[in-house]
Amino acid sequence: MKLHAFMTEQQLSPAAFARILGNVSGEAVRLWASGRRMPEPEAAQRIVEATGGAVTVQDLHDTRLQFLRNPPQPKKDT
Repeated sequence: MKLHAFMTEQQLSPAAFARILGNVSGEAVRLWASGRRMPEPEAAQRIVEATGGAVTVQDLHDTRLQFLRNPPQPKKDT
């Protein structure tokens, strides 16, 4: 399960999930959930534990790869 989907299902904001993880910011969680960044191994393990295994390290990697393969396009001025 993707981190974003887990947080949506549990009705958790990035800031709320960051408080559950401890020692990370809501902005870091937002970047991980979008695939813009990959968490450090220790943080990734805490995510797995905090989600009861619903989100795996492989899920985090897949989200990151999806972002890298399909980055958001800059908005064009009209």
